[in-house]
Amino acid sequence: MWSLGFLLACRPDPSPVGEVWFGDPHAHTGVSEDGCSSDLGPEPRAYCGVRADLGELAAFAGLDWVFVVDHTNGKNARTDDAADADWAASVASALDDAHVLAIPAAEVFLTTADDAPLGHRTVAYFGDSLSGLDRAAASPTGDLTTAVECSAVQAWVEASRARFGPMLLLPHHPAALHPMPTDWSCLTDADLGVELYSHWGNSQSWTSEAEPYADYDPLHGGPVDTTVKEGTVAYALWSVPSAQLGFFAGTDDHTTHPGSVCDPVENSRYAGGITAVVAPEGSALTRESLYDAMLARHTYATSGPRIPLAVTVTGPDGATAGMGDVLPLESPETITVTLTLGDVATWFSELVIAYAVQPAGDGLAERRTQLDWVTSGTFQADIAVIPSTAEASSYVYVELVLDGPASHPPGCHDDVDGLGNDDTERVWTSPTWF
Repeated sequence: MWSLGFLLACRPDPSPVGEVWFGDPHAHTGVSEDGCSSDLGPEPRAYCGVRADLGELAAFAGLDWVFVVDHTNGKNARTDDAADADWAASVASALDDAHVLAIPAAEVFLTTADDAPLGHRTVAYFGDSLSGLDRAAASPTGDLTTAVECSAVQAWVEASRARFGPMLLLPHHPAALHPMPTDWSCLTDADLGVELYSHWGNSQSWTSEAEPYADYDPLHGGPVDTTVKEGTVAYALWSVPSAQLGFFAGTDDHTTHPGSVCDPVENSRYAGGITAVVAPEGSALTRESLYDAMLARHTYATSGPRIPLAVTVTGPDGATAGMGDVLPLESPETITVTLTLGDVATWFSELVIAYAVQPAGDGLAERRTQLDWVTSGTFQADIAVIPSTAEASSYVYVELVLDGPASHPPGCHDDVDGLGNDDTERVWTSPTWF
């Protein structure tokens, strides 16, 4: 784990886009059957973190916020007598945490009646009072079962919002054959983002020789045939016009160590990532401000680096949009993509290359255009784009490749088991839509 002194020293200077809050949207505890904490659960384990100290552990990892995520249905939901009481205590502890902004959250499994996969979702609750949020209420089926119709999931979202306030759903490891890929036809109006990277690997796009960076940290199992093509984020963005999803990354850590991106987690090749949330300068971090920024898709996913940055997309008429925004176009146009780094003294030397990424036209891969250096900390590219249609979306986002001590501090290990993992780091900004 990074030392506290190093983490404090590396916290970014003021960002060119305002406030940047880093967090882990996927941190499990011993409230999950497959998770562990040293102070609760049927089998407490000493190497796991203390659930009562989760906020302090998150702050030690350099986080500003964390989703406290535990299973409420499916095979990884606890069934022992203390499970419901531990869930209730965990929700109350999150709401009262004084170290970071802790958001109570659940992980739900969704399948059809004949057990076809619909996907895993993180369900985050942003209300100030969550009275009555027990495990049954946090499951779309109302119990430990997983079979549900998509229309019933949407109805559950609407009822939950009316009862508990704002909520956010995040599909995660969406292209992984195991544990479960995502069926993008089953999204709700609360599915505002996607966790494209975690310790499971990268669900970004389909790997091909023409896309040399698309296979960064491939999903568990190694060969590309472990990736479900139609579950990739690229496929969802291109083929489901309603899926204007912001980008998130999390650890999916199950040992009560949120934000631990230094070493691979237990039984994994990778450590996972974190998410940056961008808000207007001077904004205070609250449940409301965090939700509003996520709702606006003002987020970017990283494999660990806490780099402050801004992306601006400029149309031919001078109109601009940022990450997560929509830039209206009525016809094919050439637009300018600008990447601006914050804390240039730290990050300029660590940027290996940056790309503007667009759909390739088949939804399975993406096309990359290198951004060129303009001034210190600023990079640009002009690219041709077309408006979105009812059949296919048009978008652009920026992918950064980073390497150096700030990106990957000394003592961290990407390749503990000698599996040939790429030792560079990545950042993916939420798309701008046309």
